[in-house]
Amino acid sequence: MAVEEQLTTMRRILEKHGPEVDLNISPQELELLLEYARRVLSVNQTMNLTRIRSAEEFAVKHILDSLVCLRVGIPAGPGMDVGTGAGFPGIPLRIANIKPIVLLDSLAKRVGFLKDTIAALNLTDIDAVHGRAEDMGSDPQYREKFRWAVARAVAPLPVLLEYTSPFVARGGIVICMKGQDPAEEISEAATAAKKLGLEEQNRIYVRLPLDMGSRCLIVYQKTKATPREYPRRAGTPAKKPL
Repeated sequence: MAVEEQLTTMRRILEKHGPEVDLNISPQELELLLEYARRVLSVNQTMNLTRIRSAEEFAVKHILDSLVCLRVGIPAGPGMDVGTGAGFPGIPLRIANIKPIVLLDSLAKRVGFLKDTIAALNLTDIDAVHGRAEDMGSDPQYREKFRWAVARAVAPLPVLLEYTSPFVARGGIVICMKGQDPAEEISEAATAAKKLGLEEQNRIYVRLPLDMGSRCLIVYQKTKATPREYPRRAGTPAKKPL
């Protein structure tokens, strides 16, 4: 399917099914979301940005799935999208007027794409930075400077908590996007949460349209400063989860 045909299908899906997940997308936001989708799909032909290529899956599993984070009640103030990849969920959230946002990714080529896309969409109060979460979380410029952080990356919950919590100031929140029933994973992450100064605050369950599965948003509140020994050296959280 040509890109223009895909965008037409996406427009129909976003207009019809957004309300099913309590999303009211304005006409201006819709145009920006579609232009963003156009850029991802076009660049994806030469750069590996996403394995999702069908218009239906892109609209639901990328755009609507990103925007369900709005259900959390994201606090005012700066946020960090850790392991953003092609910009999900950070760019859709910025289009929905959540700002300011920093997009963090470990691949320089993806960060270049993100910067070009931010410029092309004329988005302000959003930036993309290159680095690993383990390194950036220890950098004074970023450590505990954000009101919220989100992670949509595929990694065990204890790993995501170690990646995200160092960025968040005390009183802020960490949002981890997981699948349908993460209860066992949440239990396994209890030790990590305690060590990192986090307390589980909420779980928000969302069924995605078109029978494309469910999403659980696990929200932790940062109640204490992150101990200095976290995050550990690059690669260690994934190899030896807390």
